[in-house]
Amino acid sequence: MLKKNTLNMVKTKYMNANIFSEFNKVLRSSLMIRFGISSLDQAILSTANFLLAMFLIKVATKEEYGYYALALPITLFITSIQNALINTPYLVLSPDKDEKEKKEYLSSVIYSQIFSSVLIFAIILLLGIILTLVKLISVWAFLMIVSVTIASIGLLSREFLRTYFFSNETPKLALKNDFLYFIILFVLIILYFLSFKISIQFIFLFIGASAFLSSFYKIKPLLTHTDRRLVKLHLLENWLHGKWILIGVIVTYIQSYAYLYLLGIMVSVSATAEVSAAKLLITPFSLLSVGYAKVAVPRGAQLKIQNKLKLFYKEEIFISAIFSVLVLLYTVVVLGIPDHLKNLILSNKYHDSYEYFIFFSISIFFGFFMQTGSNGLQVLKKFKILSKINFLSMLIVVPSTYILITLLGIRGGLIALILGQIFSSIFMWTLFTKEKKLFK
Repeated sequence: MLKKNTLNMVKTKYMNANIFSEFNKVLRSSLMIRFGISSLDQAILSTANFLLAMFLIKVATKEEYGYYALALPITLFITSIQNALINTPYLVLSPDKDEKEKKEYLSSVIYSQIFSSVLIFAIILLLGIILTLVKLISVWAFLMIVSVTIASIGLLSREFLRTYFFSNETPKLALKNDFLYFIILFVLIILYFLSFKISIQFIFLFIGASAFLSSFYKIKPLLTHTDRRLVKLHLLENWLHGKWILIGVIVTYIQSYAYLYLLGIMVSVSATAEVSAAKLLITPFSLLSVGYAKVAVPRGAQLKIQNKLKLFYKEEIFISAIFSVLVLLYTVVVLGIPDHLKNLILSNKYHDSYEYFIFFSISIFFGFFMQTGSNGLQVLKKFKILSKINFLSMLIVVPSTYILITLLGIRGGLIALILGQIFSSIFMWTLFTKEKKLFK
């Protein structure tokens, strides 16, 4: 009996040492270095978004900030479409190509993005002019549509450049580029604020101009060919995977923002402002999640080629655990802020927003597990499965959002958002875990 207990103690000690060794490897790995740089990069973008939103909270009316909060996700949706059709396929397909093919592929997707951006802007501008002339929309609405479109096109340029830097394992260049974006944006806003009354339309114009100016000159040298045949071939290659990602993007967007738009319709624009102010407090973590995906997916693709996907699986679990602890600590700190400081941070107009903060903390907790599970399925090129999971989740979330807002108001909409994330994260991780049979 003594020998058996001794043997069990030795086994337990060995297993614990082995687990510690695995975690130590993760901490020392190049992933953590790139994740650290990516986190700093996301911190710059997070700070930019946070300061801009805080600025508008202080100087704009609640209704104006509500319109800003409703329009900003549109730019995210457009960049998500780019992510589906260009960025994500590029991340997972590029590692399989030789150097010559990589350069041709890179040039092709850049040309396709430039063409689509010009085409989209021309169509929206023409439709906006027509709708304004026939008085179906106001001049204010027309200017809003144009400014949001310009912001989106600038962000497309910046986001693709970031994707290229991360896939090329040069995150420091992404960091420098986004810092330049930060500087240009706030110089423009400060100069404008000192001279004119703040307009939401100009804010979006500055976002687009800053993103474009900080990235276009770095994209130009990456264009190495003008062969239309190659562009078509590479776009077709992207489409084979991108069509499923696009479906996933659309349904994920509907799922993620159903609460916001339904609150705007069913309650008021001011309600969307209050909720958006609460979400603003958790923004650093939401951007950290996006930043990690830009590092994790290309790394996972490389490990897949090296038959080391088991290591990637462990890293995803470990990073998820670290993220969860950080969210918990941050939530405790924010909830412990004295009332007079809370009013100083968001102003008296948004005092009720702190009541909704806890919902967004829970949301980002499950949202990150959903993101890491999605990372794994993307690396395994299971885009069709991801689309099906997101579609099923949307079918649950949208009607639940309507019902719960009717019953519980704003809190109901946020509960519905969390339910969708729980559903998606469970299914993604279940399927990701099953794929361990491919791991060496």
